[in-house]
Amino acid sequence: MQGRKKQNMIELKNVHFSYESATKDTKLALNRINLKISCGEFVAVVGANGSGKSTLAKHLNGLLIPTSGDVLVLGANTKCEEDSIFIKKNVGMVFQNPDNQLVFTIVEEDVAFALENLGVPQQEMRERVEKTLSQLNILEYKNASNAELSGGQKQLVAIAGVLVINPKFIVLDESTAMLDPQSRDDVMCILKKLNSELGIAVVLITHFMEEAALAERIIVMNEGKVELDDSPRQVFKKLELLESIGLSVPQVTKFCHELNLLGENLPLGIVDENECAIELAKILKGPRR
Repeated sequence: MQGRKKQNMIELKNVHFSYESATKDTKLALNRINLKISCGEFVAVVGANGSGKSTLAKHLNGLLIPTSGDVLVLGANTKCEEDSIFIKKNVGMVFQNPDNQLVFTIVEEDVAFALENLGVPQQEMRERVEKTLSQLNILEYKNASNAELSGGQKQLVAIAGVLVINPKFIVLDESTAMLDPQSRDDVMCILKKLNSELGIAVVLITHFMEEAALAERIIVMNEGKVELDDSPRQVFKKLELLESIGLSVPQVTKFCHELNLLGENLPLGIVDENECAIELAKILKGPRR
C-alpha cells in the first residue's frame, strides 16, 4: 500500500469486465463503468437480470478483478494483491443466501470467525461480537444454533459477521431476495440504522423497488452500463425508460402516474406513501372540476 493516494471512497475508472464461456467466447458484463461511492452513502443498484449489477457488486471488494480499468477502495487498487486484506476489511459482502455465508453451528462462533482470522485477542473478540449482536438487536441469539433461526435472523447473523470487522462499506448482493416481507423490512431497518447512526456506507443490490426508494441514490444498470444515476425521485420520474429496460417502479409511484394519466397533476417521482396522501388531500380539498 506504500505510495498509494488515500481516498474516502470507492472509485471505478473505465471498468470493463468480460466472462469467458466454455467455448472461449467472451461476454462483456461491464462496459465503461465510471462511478464514485463515498463513505457514508446509501446507494441502491438496480437492473434487470443480466444487467451487470451483481458483477458490479463483486468488483467493489475485489471478488472480481476488472478485465481493464481500475477499482480503487480508499485508494487501494483491487488489482494489487498486497492490498487484498485491507480492501476486504473495509468492504464487507453479504450474499443472497445466508446459509452459504454461515460457517459454524453457533451464532457467536460464526460472527467471531473473521476476527479469529485477523488474530484479534480473545477478550476483545468477545466484546466486539457482543457489541455487534447488540447493534443488530440479535444478542439474545448469541448461543443459538444457526439452524434454529429464521431466514431473516440468519441474514442478520451474516451481516453481523461483516459488521464485526468495522468496515467502511457493506455491499449486499440481493440479500433480501429470499426473505419474507417482514424479514425484508427488518433487514432494511437495520441497514438504515447502520448507515445513519454509524456512518457505514451501504451499497444495496436489489430488485425490490420499494427498497431502492429508501436509498439516497439509485444506480440503474442496463446491459453492463450505467443507465441512470440519481436520487430516487429523479430516477422514478423516468417510468417509461425503466419499463423499457424491464424494471418496475414502487407501487405508489405507479399509482400516482396512473392518476396523472387520468388528468390529475401530482408531482412526478413520488416514492413515499405519506407524500402521496398529502398530495391527494390537496386535490380533494381543491375546487371540483
